Amino acid sequence: MTPAEPDDRSLIATIAKTGDPRAFHLLYQRHSGVLFAMAARLLDDRSDAEDAVHDTWLRAMQASGRFHGAAMVRTWLVGILINRVRELRRARPLECLDAMPDLAEPGAVTPDRALEAIDVSRALAEMPERYREVVVLHDIQGFTHDEVAAALGIAPGTSRSQLVRGREWLRRALHVPLETTDE
Repeated sequence: MTPAEPDDRSLIATIAKTGDPRAFHLLYQRHSGVLFAMAARLLDDRSDAEDAVHDTWLRAMQASGRFHGAAMVRTWLVGILINRVRELRRARPLECLDAMPDLAEPGAVTPDRALEAIDVSRALAEMPERYREVVVLHDIQGFTHDEVAAALGIAPGTSRSQLVRGREWLRRALHVPLETTDE
């Protein structure tokens, strides 16, 4: 953002009052990349991720008059995205879970970096939703626990505990031993 460009809160206020497409375009440019990256990690289908981001923007613009600035705009948008992702996941038939490989099978994890990335993606896809959301927001997107809490409507302490449990879930799924020190 250059000094001449308005901040996110000003853009939301402008959109709420006038529906200015330039304000929307600036806001869209600033946040769509993060929203798509997050949706892609939370959903295993690129088309679903694109739909979730599109729906997030529609809902955000419809609700722009109700944004009061209690959270950062990005946190507010992420909260809308998370709700849409949850709706999409609930609407999916359970058969899609059968298509995922079993990470507990011997040899599922190899030392090759490319395969490790695939394994992590699969593990994230299979991870319980409440852990996956916190792991993606905190560890991958770099949100603080306060921001995660605001986006998900949970307490910061809940974010912390779910992050610990999510990391442990990933360790088990990827067969990564706990590090021990001999001190």
